[in-house]
Amino acid sequence: MEKDLKTLIQVTTTVNDEHRSREIAKELIEARLVACVQVFPVQSLYTWEGDLCNEKEYLLQMKTLESNFDAIDRWMQKNHPYETPELIATPINKVSEGYLSWVIAQCIPC
Repeated sequence: MEKDLKTLIQVTTTVNDEHRSREIAKELIEARLVACVQVFPVQSLYTWEGDLCNEKEYLLQMKTLESNFDAIDRWMQKNHPYETPELIATPINKVSEGYLSWVIAQCIPC
């Protein structure tokens, strides 16, 4: 099934360094894989290799087209500092026409 080039998604990831979070955002925007990125400080609790981790991280919420997800995934596998980065896409069920048009204009559909 062909992906809809006009389907908006929000892609999220986390990184443990504020400077790197902003670099990732800038690089993905410049590559036109995402239209915008919001960066939030968060506290993450999770287990990794049997240890309970309680870490300050930065959550990146990226707005893009569904057709770009695979390219973003490939980019993250090469450039994300984590061995197993979180990469989650959530479909956007409702969006204003103006915002969707802006996202489409900012992203190069893959």
